[in-house]
Parts: sequence; structure tokens; C-alpha cells
Amino acid sequence: VSLDIYAQRRVASEKGAEQEVPLDEWIDIGAFKVNPDKLKQDDQVLSLQKYRLKSGENHLELVLSEKPAYVGVDPFIKLVDRDSGDNIFKL
Repeated sequence: VSLDIYAQRRVASEKGAEQEVPLDEWIDIGAFKVNPDKLKQDDQVLSLQKYRLKSGENHLELVLSEKPAYVGVDPFIKLVDRDSGDNIFKL
């Protein structure tokens, strides 16, 4: 599976003004047979590994035993995210 991910980190001041700051972090990327919000069995997870994402465009190639139905960036919302709805993609 070939993934192109645009990543960024934004921080908010005490007054709520957001500013982009550099991102260079190891973040979970998952591939799933079902929507990760509906996981019921471990075998529904095809892959869940940390990948290094930097600010801007990132290209990843995942080698899997079968085609996933969904992929997700930080699929279990371990990082603070104001809009986590854009982290999961249906293929």
C-alpha cells in the first residue's frame, strides 16, 4: 500500500492563536480490515507500526499480507488532535 501523508504540528498560545511548528516524530500508522473505531479482534489489525513523519509531505510504502479496508495516522488518538476525524482513510 502506497501512502502519501501531509503532516503538520500546530500549537496554540494561551489566547488560542495557532502557530505551525516543525514536526519530526515517530507516529503510529495502522492498516485495518475494518474501521479502527469498530475493532473487535486482534486479527482485524493488519499492521500497526511507528513511522517517522516530518512536516509536509511524507511517502510510505506498507507491505501487507492483504489489502486493508482502512488506514490511519495515529488511529487510536494518542496525540492531541483538534480534528481527529481526518486521521482515518477508507481505501
